[in-house]
Amino acid sequence: MKTFNKIIFVIIVISLQACREELRGNVEKSNDGETYLVFENGCDSVFVNGKFWTHAKGVKGQVQSGNCEIDCNNDGIDLSINIGEGTIFFFDYWGP
Repeated sequence: MKTFNKIIFVIIVISLQACREELRGNVEKSNDGETYLVFENGCDSVFVNGKFWTHAKGVKGQVQSGNCEIDCNNDGIDLSINIGEGTIFFFDYWGP
């Protein structure tokens, strides 16, 4: 029984590492080592680091890793997120 518990523990730890929950969404490792951002809902006119976001909701777009400034409707910076290198950040929370 102890071996079974150890196996279950290892599976849980690996699962938690594969998909990390963040305040504004969740993060997964990208398969190709590049860094991406995906907007899953919210604003129709999104600007990332001052540039209009051309990707549709649910479609990943490549970004630089590090701090990303996100603005809804180009009315001033709404928030900042930090995107790790080689990850996909699935953004889904616009609230405070």
